[in-house]
Parts: sequence; C-alpha cells; structure tokens
Amino acid sequence: PAEPWIYRITATLLACSRLTVRCSTPSAPSSSPPSVSSTGSVTLSWSANAENDLAGYKIYFGTSSGNYTSPGSPTVIGKVSTYTLTGLQRNTTYFFALSAYDNAGNESALSAETSKSIL
Repeated sequence: PAEPWIYRITATLLACSRLTVRCSTPSAPSSSPPSVSSTGSVTLSWSANAENDLAGYKIYFGTSSGNYTSPGSPTVIGKVSTYTLTGLQRNTTYFFALSAYDNAGNESALSAETSKSIL
C-alpha cells in the first residue's frame, strides 16, 4: 500500500500550531474488485494547544478555498488533536482550516488552509 499523504499548516492565536492531514490509500484489490463507496474520509491532526482555558477545536471544511460551507462545517470536536472526517464525497477536493476556542467561547482566527482530494 502507498504511504499516507501528510500536509501541515500553521495556525494562529491560542497556539494551534500545526494541522496535519493524513489520508489512507486502499490496499491493492484482490482477484475480485471490492465495492467502492461513494464517500471517503480524511484524518486531521495538529499540535495540541497548551492554554489552560482551552475548550476545544473546530474544523472548517468546504469544496472551494476559503469557503467552508460543506454540511457539518464547522465540526466542533472538543479537546482532541486528531479527528477523522467521514462522509466526504469522492472525486472532490476539500479545503480545511482549524480554530481553537476557550471556555468563554472566544475563538481563534483560522489556521492556514490545507486541501486534499478525496479519490
């Protein structure tokens, strides 16, 4: 199997320092081709924010740069530093950005954007 793709972007405010995108590629087919799903997934990971009042993160995503309007965006994910988005349409390029938010509801600016084509 091919190695997963890894992308890194730098975030701003609240120390969201890096966002990494990992996309797994399927292993080679056996003698009979497997059924192909119409959706795919992408795993995002980043360096955790060390601020005491961190409440969590939000993942913004969409199908055009800077326009994060896909259903489910933003996804509020709490205090984790890896998350897998599922149900992404195949043959589509998605653009991702991350923010952090604190216990008072303040939200950082978005990280730099990264993208991945779901094949």
